[in-house]
Amino acid sequence: MVTGGKTNGFDNYLVIDGRARITEGGAPELLNRLAQIYIAPDTAFTPSGTPQGYITRITPESIHGIGPWNELSSITLSDLTSYSFSSILTT
Repeated sequence: MVTGGKTNGFDNYLVIDGRARITEGGAPELLNRLAQIYIAPDTAFTPSGTPQGYITRITPESIHGIGPWNELSSITLSDLTSYSFSSILTT
């Protein structure tokens, strides 16, 4: 899948509407767990003493926008509702 750029002359963008759940704490642990997958095993991503921060999990209810993902007709919203998109904020 190509990211960025244009589709039919329009800038690509993706909008995910859904319900968000914000939990306080646990951000460094989640970042370190994800680092094992995306960087390398045994990676310590956050330094000792990193603030606990917040984790936001979004369960999608609708997805729309302009981009090459519109052509992926085999993926439906019901396929995605079993996933949660997470964002992590450490402050």
